[in-house]
Amino acid sequence: MDKLEFDAFCVHNSKDKTWMKTIAGKLRQRGLKLWIDEEQILGGESFQKKIQEAIPKVRSAVIFIGENGLGDWQEEEVQGLLQECKQSDKPLIPVLLPGIKEVPNDLRFLKLRNWVSFDDGNYQALNKLEASIRRKLVEHFFDVILCYREENASEVKQIAHQLNTFGFNLWPVDLSTSTLQASLLERLDQQLERIWSMAVFVGNNGGPWEREVIADIILDFREQHRRVIPIILSSVAQTKELKLPVYLRRLGSVDFRKEEPEPIKCLFSGITE
Repeated sequence: MDKLEFDAFCVHNSKDKTWMKTIAGKLRQRGLKLWIDEEQILGGESFQKKIQEAIPKVRSAVIFIGENGLGDWQEEEVQGLLQECKQSDKPLIPVLLPGIKEVPNDLRFLKLRNWVSFDDGNYQALNKLEASIRRKLVEHFFDVILCYREENASEVKQIAHQLNTFGFNLWPVDLSTSTLQASLLERLDQQLERIWSMAVFVGNNGGPWEREVIADIILDFREQHRRVIPIILSSVAQTKELKLPVYLRRLGSVDFRKEEPEPIKCLFSGITE
């Protein structure tokens, strides 16, 4: 990181903490390192001093603007941050949280900055924000890739539809036992770092790991500390003895044969947490 410890210094109102943490979590999934005050400033330490110490260590600064304004951040502190960024040629990026259409008048000195709006759609906003922080165009980022035996395709497609409906960005080609062409595997290898998680579906006849190449890809995911989620399909008999490979047995699974807790919500959590 060219001797910089953090990709972005994050400014936010404590009342917007939930939104900020959600966005910060997504950025961290993409490999970005963030400076957030509650993680870096201990009780009794000087807020202003820690900010001044942090700026030389960051690549950029991000200001989250919600309906409650900047709260504890006074205009002169933000102005000081803006000046620090100007002097060190670092981008300062206003981020408009949902419900905010433009930079408020009391922060008019930020209006000339190209902002990122989460009213435009989370996925597009995250891509723009990541590109702004890195100061270069970035490839698409995907929440999950689906991995299954071809015989289970119909049931998996129904779950994929629910994921799409709730805004998850799926890798465009499922990894099934019938899609193992060399061109697909080469593409997957190139984009592996831009896929956050893998959903591995278990049917009545087992799972896709029985193909050695798929087993290797699942292991690659595990080795890169990416999330792998075993999913038991609803068509699997309750009395069926599931024979998962060792590297999947200790992972928390989502069981669509159960009504509670609601399995689709468990899958959402498994992907996002």
